[in-house]
Amino acid sequence: MEPRISTTDPDEASAIGARLFYGGAIHPAGRAAGFSAQLGGARVGSVALGTVSYGTRVTMVFGELKGSYGVSLPALGPLELGLGSTEVTATPDSAAVIGPIDAVRATGWGTLHDRLAHVKFEREILEAELSRMLGVDQVDEIRFPYLMDLRSGRGAEWSRLAHVLFGALDAPGGLAGNTLFSSQLSSALMTGLLLATGHQYREALESPTRPAPPATVRRATQFIDENAHLPITVPDIAAAVGVSVRTLTRGFRDHLGTSPGAYLTRARLDGAHRDLAAGRPDTTSVSQVAADWGFFNLGRFASRYRAAFGVLPSQTLRAGS
Repeated sequence: MEPRISTTDPDEASAIGARLFYGGAIHPAGRAAGFSAQLGGARVGSVALGTVSYGTRVTMVFGELKGSYGVSLPALGPLELGLGSTEVTATPDSAAVIGPIDAVRATGWGTLHDRLAHVKFEREILEAELSRMLGVDQVDEIRFPYLMDLRSGRGAEWSRLAHVLFGALDAPGGLAGNTLFSSQLSSALMTGLLLATGHQYREALESPTRPAPPATVRRATQFIDENAHLPITVPDIAAAVGVSVRTLTRGFRDHLGTSPGAYLTRARLDGAHRDLAAGRPDTTSVSQVAADWGFFNLGRFASRYRAAFGVLPSQTLRAGS
């Protein structure tokens, strides 16, 4: 844990908070002259953990938090949160789970003993972890419940794990500060949160998945090869062969060593390669061929094309002429 910083200046506390977690403003209740704060934080792999306490009641206001998820765990008193248009109260028995959101307001504290622990997850990394667990290429925004029960069950287990890590980070030279070990800890926090809370993917996480059989995978690859020029998606492919996205994805990985999304991208690259090789520089444009095959970011298309074929799209077009 980064050495805990003490300050009596609300602006300095805001600046420290922005460096550790989020940018925002701190508004003390009553006279600013009575303000005091203690803050500390650390990164454990891809996860940020921190603690904050204020010697007077304060309101913290944060702007857009679209790039992260977070869990706030009050130690003593309640923490009143405004999450967009929703009002919730976090307590030592119920942590607040904050998803990507436009604005957050938090009101609480009153004594330096009333420490709030917070765990911040980068949105891209947490969603990638969920995708990996589900065996799919991508997931939508995770709709967590606003509160997680910490009194029993998996919520209590997750809370104990988080507090063990907070304690370990205070120990100089401990395992939590070792980069080889910290990635495992951050993964445990992410996986635990996804298994401890009731979001829209929870049921899918709990249900076993059998891979699609080879015949179904062959039908899926045939469907992709015949329709790659159309705006199809992985759910469209799964529906075409009559299986779930998870079943299809596991079948591709087991039988082909790739994912349906990756196979679709390669089929589109192959189609673009054929069109460029058959085209003429005076009548064919790389951007149009890329768009025809579903690639609308020209720089990304060129990078993927070069990785696949060892040359740039423009070189294939010139060589074909």
